[in-house]
Amino acid sequence: MAGRRQKKDTGAGANWMDTYGDLVTLLLTFFVLLYAFSSVDAVKWEKLVEVFTGSPPAAIMEPVDPSMPIEGLSIDDVIPSVYMTKIQEDVTEENEDVSEAKEGDILVTKSMMELTQELEGYVEENSLSGAILVEEKADIVYVTMQEGTLFDSGHAEIKKEGQKYLAEIGNIIKAHMQNDEVRMINAVGHTDTNPIHTAQFKDNLELSNERAANTIRFISQTCGIEERIFTAWGRSEWDPIADNGTEEGRAKNRRVQLRIVSTNAEIGGLFE
Repeated sequence: MAGRRQKKDTGAGANWMDTYGDLVTLLLTFFVLLYAFSSVDAVKWEKLVEVFTGSPPAAIMEPVDPSMPIEGLSIDDVIPSVYMTKIQEDVTEENEDVSEAKEGDILVTKSMMELTQELEGYVEENSLSGAILVEEKADIVYVTMQEGTLFDSGHAEIKKEGQKYLAEIGNIIKAHMQNDEVRMINAVGHTDTNPIHTAQFKDNLELSNERAANTIRFISQTCGIEERIFTAWGRSEWDPIADNGTEEGRAKNRRVQLRIVSTNAEIGGLFE
């Protein structure tokens, strides 16, 4: 046993004290920082508030303990009044915009209802109930005119009597366009299923197109309504409203329809 060598003490066991010392130092630093943060520098606080509000605070609030609510403390005591004023102004402006938009929609709808009533009155006064039909749906006014009212069979030139009717109808429409209530005026030509093939028209599609185009052209030129607001197309025999198997039904299908579209209306309503 006497010949066994004793192990030398390398001193490695003291390394834990270095780690412990670092930990104690960090904890001390942490608590010093906490103490520093808990003390409010009045001068620095005044400068900070003045930067955000544009004016010095009336009073410096003592640090608040979250666990002890202060009775009577309002949101104005927490959020600077300049920001609350800005929020209130934004809300007020938004409400005013919404109110103006709703008021505008109401005025447009009222104008379309009045337009419908005036057109119906004109039709009734001139005993045209069997030739011209006026309807209103979803802020679109429909004026449907039978073939004989405007055109001779197989032709697209507007008759003298038809010109008189169109001029009156156009003037009534124009009177309701003073405040941009009308977005567009659409004319659609329709025929029956009897085929047509003449020197002027090779089929019903060409005939219906030409009738629609002549209708809006006459209203624009006679009543002084800009052409850019008009659209026209022909639907041939594809949209019947009556039975093409009878003469009475075919007569109803031969028609031109005006669609006065208000600024409130959905464009999709044109295709219904």
